Amino acid sequence: MEKQCSNCGSFTAYYSQGFCCYLREDCGYCNNTKQIKQKTEICDKWRIRHTYLNLKRKKSVMISALKTSIKNINAISDFLEKDE
Repeated sequence: MEKQCSNCGSFTAYYSQGFCCYLREDCGYCNNTKQIKQKTEICDKWRIRHTYLNLKRKKSVMISALKTSIKNINAISDFLEKDE
């Protein structure tokens, strides 16, 4: 992931209203520097977006839940095979 303004947690993109939807502009507002920036600019105050952190957390929780589910399904499968 590049540390551009478009990926920064402090960057809020500007949108313009189109005919049937909103179109994202090439610039936005930086809450750290209090300036309008181009989305491709890079600065020292870049910080990760919380959505990326939440996705990483959710992914690890889902993986551990899947591993537990697989163990439970295997235990049920073994139990059913013993009864045959």
